[in-house]
Amino acid sequence: MIAGLLGRIHPFAVHFPVALTLAAAGAEAAFARARDRRFESAARVMLAVAAWSSVPAAITGYVAASGRTFAGRAHDAWAVHRLLGSTLPVVLFLALAFAGSARRTGQVRDLWTMRALLALAAVGVFATAWLGGRLGHPSP
Repeated sequence: MIAGLLGRIHPFAVHFPVALTLAAAGAEAAFARARDRRFESAARVMLAVAAWSSVPAAITGYVAASGRTFAGRAHDAWAVHRLLGSTLPVVLFLALAFAGSARRTGQVRDLWTMRALLALAAVGVFATAWLGGRLGHPSP
């Protein structure tokens, strides 16, 4: 009963971290360009919420996939979707940790590491979302 409900909410649960990851990357790019601290603050808040909301998104994804089988190319897409969906929360939390370190210490290395991780997360979100769409809405 509960597992069925959790599995059904996965498509809804993923939209929040996806949108926030992309918005955080955009705000960070705006901060890098304009040096306006409001963009930095917005990026950090969105990154934090994206990281924390990615955990239930990943959990509901595992629940949604339990008991399902995929064949052929769909199995390959599912395997990559699962790998990316499991990895993205880790990448987001690492980016969040480096963002905090950069803010506390002022280390440019930490800032650029966070930006690289955030860019990686944004690309990963696109790939994961595309594969998830292909699994949820297969083409004939």
